Amino acid sequence: MKSPVKIGLLVFAGIALLTAVFYASEPHRSLLTGRSSAVEAATSTIATSTDTKLDITAQAYGVYDLNGNEIIGNNVNEVWPLASITKLMTAEVATQLIATDTPIEITSSTLDEVGGDRRVQIGQIYSLSEIMKLMLVMSDNASAQAIADHYGNSEFIAAMNAEAKSLGMNQTTYADSVGLSNGSVGTVADTAKLVSYLWNNNKKILDLTTIATGYVHPENNAAEHFIINIDQLSGHPDFLGGKTGTTPDAKDNIVAVLHRGDVNGGQPFIVAVFGSTNRYADVSKIISAIPQ
Repeated sequence: MKSPVKIGLLVFAGIALLTAVFYASEPHRSLLTGRSSAVEAATSTIATSTDTKLDITAQAYGVYDLNGNEIIGNNVNEVWPLASITKLMTAEVATQLIATDTPIEITSSTLDEVGGDRRVQIGQIYSLSEIMKLMLVMSDNASAQAIADHYGNSEFIAAMNAEAKSLGMNQTTYADSVGLSNGSVGTVADTAKLVSYLWNNNKKILDLTTIATGYVHPENNAAEHFIINIDQLSGHPDFLGGKTGTTPDAKDNIVAVLHRGDVNGGQPFIVAVFGSTNRYADVSKIISAIPQ
């Protein structure tokens, strides 16, 4: 006669085997059919627990409906460097404080503040609407700094923080308009609040981020500039807007509004990923975990 301990071990082993077979045969959903192989490879099956921790590289992630209500997430209130996701608030505040046809000049001091990462030249002048394309599509740092400098850098950063407070982004602080500073920090939950607000109140900002390729036109130079979106999701029909951000300390961040007919009841949703080493692979895995 087998002892109760041996019987218990046999039952446990049987359950483990059945679980492995189930997950090996479970069909997967892919966000970016036909896109990069790295993203496609990321749609491998994952097991979830009651606290929605997933087998991903991200430090924190969250999925929200368009009203900012959490669907699933983990570490959503962990404060993390925002990197270039900062530029979404830069755009939001700029549209409040500066008219879209206002000429904004690229100065030597602006370029000095952001270092070598620049896609503009000293003396070029852009309307706010054009320079925002550079900032949101190509994530140009000098463009974000030029916007703040035009208004007055300190005053502009203060306005960004005031707007964050008004939106209930209580764990978010902005130290610059670019996202290069590690003092610009926030959380997945706060970032979802911002994107929810933009979707419902200032959607033109998110619309700009969906541009895959295009042109910008300096007001004092006849030569137009070709731009390419650095976000790999741009141009895909599932992508309705968002922003990436990368620094050595932040690693790979991304926030996006996505639409998939087979998840979340077919309604668009917000996904935010902070501190990843492979943000697109993580996004694909997260989508696989969203309830249908």
